[in-house]
Amino acid sequence: MILIPLMLALAASFPVPQQGPRPDQSSFRPVVEKGVQPKYAGVYRMATGELLPQKTSSRSSVELLFNNRLSITYYGILYIAAGPGQELVDEGIFRDRGLSSLEQIQGFEISYCSSKPDPTGNSGEITICFYDETIVCQGPVGGGNYANAGYLCAYDLVGLPLGSPNGVTQCWTLDVDLRQGWECPSELASQTCSGGSLTTDEAAGKQFGWSFIAKQENTGPIGAVCSDTGYGADNSFVWFDDLGSYIGCFWFGSCLPSCSFAIKIFGYDADSKAYRSCSDGGFQDIQLDSAPAGPSSRTFTILNPDPQREYWLIGSLGASDRYFAGQGYSLLLDPLASSSPPIWMPAGTLTIPSLPSGIYHFQAAATSGLQAPSFSNPPTSMSHGWQEQFP
Repeated sequence: MILIPLMLALAASFPVPQQGPRPDQSSFRPVVEKGVQPKYAGVYRMATGELLPQKTSSRSSVELLFNNRLSITYYGILYIAAGPGQELVDEGIFRDRGLSSLEQIQGFEISYCSSKPDPTGNSGEITICFYDETIVCQGPVGGGNYANAGYLCAYDLVGLPLGSPNGVTQCWTLDVDLRQGWECPSELASQTCSGGSLTTDEAAGKQFGWSFIAKQENTGPIGAVCSDTGYGADNSFVWFDDLGSYIGCFWFGSCLPSCSFAIKIFGYDADSKAYRSCSDGGFQDIQLDSAPAGPSSRTFTILNPDPQREYWLIGSLGASDRYFAGQGYSLLLDPLASSSPPIWMPAGTLTIPSLPSGIYHFQAAATSGLQAPSFSNPPTSMSHGWQEQFP
């Protein structure tokens, strides 16, 4: 990472409004003056609300969907402190993958800075939103924003580090793990609680949106990430106040080819989608992962196996959402839609050979012995569901 002198950073990196009034320039904070480099804050797991300090290596069957964290080759680092509750919306394009136009986010990585004094090292709160579609200099389609709940998905991240105890600027990089029920979106379109789909239309240049909202002052996303920014990112962002009113569209200056806020977005393999129940809050005890093993084949793996339990994979041509309150899990397969009998998963893994073209649904179940799960032998727990489409 190459940092340039402060005077050049100030001249080149301050955003300029394209529309609307310009907020006070003190909102734009160059951090090159202190030589601040982002530190690794850890992995935030939405399923448990924990911030784990170590680097994770558990992202299996993951693909990088969007990368706006490429190397800075000319401009310095800048972060934008918009004020508590104010929303900064950026954009990009997801490339069309596989057979469907549906996408799903299973994790992301952001970078931010703060000069808010933080004696405890965990007093920060940030909200990240994702939008199915946004328009440059207008914002999410239909006038949607965080204040009026127009987002597709929103994540409140709490207990984050901010500035030093004395308010010296610190910058952080944070991984956010959405697996085990917090993917975006996390339901199928056919489910009653579905909030919408994340669709792609690369040929039409359709842009998705994402936003950064700090819940305290003097905190904001790192911008001016220059030299080959993410695919479809514009050299601008949209600003809303804490009540959802449009402040304006701002650009990052003469940044070539483009500048934008720092984010990486991860997804599952093409045509794979995890989904949760509408009834049980999304938590399923078993963490099931799927990875391609061939053109029409998948390997399913239990990520958190218990040696005291046996695991089984169940498949169906249809999905359902039936919550068993007494057991604490949901059946996410339609047992009447040409379901296969449960297949034992030795050591918690199983490869499904080539299947005919179509859309399939899978779910893992656990038992205390080698007797297959059934209505007379109910499982002790079940995983979330998987939807897989084969050519």
